[in-house]
Amino acid sequence: SAAENPTATSQANEAARIRAGIRDGSLTRREAAGLEAEQRRIQQLESRAKADGHISRSEHDQIRRAQQNASRHIYQERHDSERRGWRRWW
Repeated sequence: SAAENPTATSQANEAARIRAGIRDGSLTRREAAGLEAEQRRIQQLESRAKADGHISRSEHDQIRRAQQNASRHIYQERHDSERRGWRRWW
């Protein structure tokens, strides 16, 4: 469950933010693809960490840092000047 696995909650929130960016045009397809790939890498990090049945403190910290970086990247990409589709500037 999400309460037992804050990583899953974080991943779900980031996926929702990426989808919202695609919907509102604040993310280009290329930006969205890059952000989704970053989410997959975080998932792989977590899967490797869980492989031995225990996530160590250093593994936990590494996953957390990756999530924080991904969150910042989503914010940056959604707030840069690149837009999907044609928009008038005037």
